[in-house]
Amino acid sequence: MKLSRLRTLLQWAADNDHAESNVASGITIKDTDAAKNKRKEFDLASLNAIFASPVYADGARPAAGKGEAAYWLPLLALYTGARMEELGQLRAADVQQISYPDGAGIARSSWFIRIQEDATDSLRLKNAASERDVPVHPELERLGFLAFVAAATEAKQERLFPKLNANIYGRLTAKWGEWFGPYLRGTCGVTDKRMVFHSFRHTFKQYARHAGIIEGVQRQIMGHGSSDVADDYGSGYPLHQVVEGMGLYKVPGLALHTGIGRRGLE
Repeated sequence: MKLSRLRTLLQWAADNDHAESNVASGITIKDTDAAKNKRKEFDLASLNAIFASPVYADGARPAAGKGEAAYWLPLLALYTGARMEELGQLRAADVQQISYPDGAGIARSSWFIRIQEDATDSLRLKNAASERDVPVHPELERLGFLAFVAAATEAKQERLFPKLNANIYGRLTAKWGEWFGPYLRGTCGVTDKRMVFHSFRHTFKQYARHAGIIEGVQRQIMGHGSSDVADDYGSGYPLHQVVEGMGLYKVPGLALHTGIGRRGLE
C-alpha cells in the first residue's frame, strides 16, 4: 500500500516536470510470508468441529454471536460461498421463489437468495459481479432455513439478522466477525490461523470443484468476476444450470443433524 502511494506521488512529479522519471515504476516487493499466511479452506475435521460446537449441539446463543446469526451465518457461508457481509445484510425479502424454464423449456421454480445492492437500504456489494441469485441448497432447506425466513416474514422482521449492528464504516458483520474468530479458535478448537470465516468461501470453491460443477457456474454462484473475456458476452448461465450445479454440491463426511438449535426469530 505504501509503495503504491509512493509510486503515484512520483508519477505525479514526473508528469509535472518536478522529476525526470518515476524511479518507483516497475518496482515490486515480494512478500515471502504470503504463501504461509494465505487463507485456506476448512478441512473436514475443522468443519465437523465447528458444526458440533455448542451453537449447533446445544442450541447456545452467545450474546456476541447476535442470536440466530451465530447459527446461520456459518451454514449459509458453507452452502453458498457468499461473503460474510453479503449474508449479514440479507433481508427476508431477499429469499425468493423464482420461476424459470429448464433446458427443455419446461417451467420450474426454486428458492433463491438474492444478493444485491440497494443504496436506499444500505446494501453494499464488493463489485458488479457480486450481484446474483444463489439457489438455496437442499441441505439449508432440510435444516429449516426457509422456515426461518418464513417466520421472519410473518413477524414483519425486515432483516434476517436484526441484532447485527453496523460499525462506523457501515459494516454489519464487523463486530460479529470479532466474536466468531475467538469462538472458532477457543470453543471449536480450530487453531490454524489461515482458517477464518472467509475460509468458508474457499471451502465452497474446493467442494464445488470436487463435485464437478462447471467453473463458470461456480463463479456465478460465488459472485466472482470472469477471468475470460468471452464470459462477458451474454448474461451468464441460465438459472436451471445454476440450480443443477448447486444440486451437485456436497461435503462428504460432514455431520449435520436436524433439530439442532432453536433457529427461531431474533
